[in-house]
Amino acid sequence: GIAFGQASGTATNSYLDARPGVQSTVWQVGTTTPAEAKFFQWMPDAYYTLLQYDTAIGNVAPVILVTDNITINDTMAKGRFINGVAGNDSLSLWLISSKDTVKVANKYPYLGRSGSFLTDFSSSWKPGPRRMELIDQHGVVLFSEDIDLAEKINYSFVAFGETGGIGGKAPVVRKMAQLQ
Repeated sequence: GIAFGQASGTATNSYLDARPGVQSTVWQVGTTTPAEAKFFQWMPDAYYTLLQYDTAIGNVAPVILVTDNITINDTMAKGRFINGVAGNDSLSLWLISSKDTVKVANKYPYLGRSGSFLTDFSSSWKPGPRRMELIDQHGVVLFSEDIDLAEKINYSFVAFGETGGIGGKAPVVRKMAQLQ
């Protein structure tokens, strides 16, 4: 099981192995029996991100399944931002170091309305320690965390919570390392 706001796998690689081919695929929300199975073509040597977002009602939750285009280079880290914060706010994600600031996303809308997000890890930066900041459309920092980013790794930064949320519903960002 994966708790709210968490990812599968490990801290160094969030991907799980799947057998290639057409598979009956289910994901379970909560402790009840999965509502339905769907047939999905899992391609060999492919990578996917499955994101459950928004509220699950009656064991049914909205999900997005994306085929990831993994590319690695020798000296940089790469990443993308997925805005899963429910509400009307367009969010930005910055990675700040003493030498530069990388704007991974600039005023990116909630994926439930936009219907799409970057499948490629299109932002790149020099590895090392950075401060990750989630910023609302008015320039207010909603979440900040010091992180260390390594070379040759693709990262997904997934924001979740609710616009204006507090406590467990406050906007936060989780870093997921996604290796080849």
